[in-house]
Amino acid sequence: MASHLIYLPKRNPKLSINQFITAWKEHSELGKSCLNVRKLIKSAKQCARIGYPTIEGVSEAYDGLAILSLADGVQSSDIWDDSEVLSIMKPDELRVFDDYVKNFTLEANCIFSKYPLEQSHQHCLIQLLTLDEYQSSEELTHELRAHLIHQSSNNESSFIKQKTVYLVTHQPSRQFNYDVVIATWFDSEKDALLFVDKKNLSASHLFAERFLIKQEIKLLLSVTHNRT
Repeated sequence: MASHLIYLPKRNPKLSINQFITAWKEHSELGKSCLNVRKLIKSAKQCARIGYPTIEGVSEAYDGLAILSLADGVQSSDIWDDSEVLSIMKPDELRVFDDYVKNFTLEANCIFSKYPLEQSHQHCLIQLLTLDEYQSSEELTHELRAHLIHQSSNNESSFIKQKTVYLVTHQPSRQFNYDVVIATWFDSEKDALLFVDKKNLSASHLFAERFLIKQEIKLLLSVTHNRT
């Protein structure tokens, strides 16, 4: 059972990035009329690819990202099959995105978190990892968590305000063949850029000692909408 949903959207190609941000906020506002969904989702943080120059090593594969924390016992099917979602949210999705939301959503469990995540953290580096070696979810969770706890004792950049690691439990299609999502949060755009300028883009310091990384996608994003 996933405790988080992670959206990896591309915008409707008719929209500019700024129009996409506005349209996504409008779409999220529709959720306020979906009483069931408000009970199913504890919080949501929406981010978009804005405010950053083109940086070597940072991808433009997706126009944004959202991390939704689900209420206890909730499954993704409770959301996708909800009558209000089907009648209110889904008909509006293609106005905003290039596909239906379900088709670009990862299901994931948080397996590690360092420092508390505050609403004030407005900028993030997202690393999407595909591991060459993959074990069962339970084995991988145990080994990853132990490895991350060990690594967390090392000194990290003072720019980092929070780091969270998610293990993907369900991928909507082979197009989203990611096993691990790392979210590193910063207080300011300046800090995020300084962190990137110091070439702190590789996830190898977390995983290379044990895991082979087949693919790594890096996104630099700013928060555009919070819902708690």
